[in-house]
Amino acid sequence: MKERIINFNQIVKDNLANKFPLHQISLPDDLKTINILKFPGFVKVENSIYKNNHRIKKLAGSSITLNGIINTTVGILYSENSFDVPILVFEKTELPRIITFAFIDFIPLSSNIEYQKKYLEPLKSISADLDYIPGRNNPLSHNLGSPYPFSGFFKRHFKFSAGIAMERYLELWVNFLEKADPISSSEYDNEIKLNRKRFENKYSFSDRNNKLLGIILG
Repeated sequence: MKERIINFNQIVKDNLANKFPLHQISLPDDLKTINILKFPGFVKVENSIYKNNHRIKKLAGSSITLNGIINTTVGILYSENSFDVPILVFEKTELPRIITFAFIDFIPLSSNIEYQKKYLEPLKSISADLDYIPGRNNPLSHNLGSPYPFSGFFKRHFKFSAGIAMERYLELWVNFLEKADPISSSEYDNEIKLNRKRFENKYSFSDRNNKLLGIILG
């Protein structure tokens, strides 16, 4: 019996469907699906981009399979530029029946204390709730992200807990977006835009997926 694969991109699309209906943006065929035949085998990359006309600028994701066995999903969720909601990033690599790597985090768009209190402090309780999961191991350095990422290597019987974590982080992000008011200050707007650009230029997922980031952001 084939083991069910966790697909972070599908979890996000399914949970957004009721509150923020998405429509898919057409990609050129050579970007939508990429097939690579080289050592260590056959790699298939499938890219997709979605948006909502009112509040979501982009849900961009890639699904990568190696020899039809090892599966990776990488995704980024942006609000429209008129909102200051953090960027949600997520990644999962799964070797079925053996181990799953997962990473989920918010990328803050301001260093303002009130911003940190509003958008990052609520992550603290979610992070604490998920500490029970065997295999969780958060990085010591947070790069451009929050102090409360979710990451770790999870053995077969605990991999679905990573899906629960994805749902918890996404639920909070959606709640922020529902309540967000458009940015009214031009100075604050400039800060948010600069930090978005900084993220695009400097942020990286795990080393194994750095090369795919350009496709997602493109």
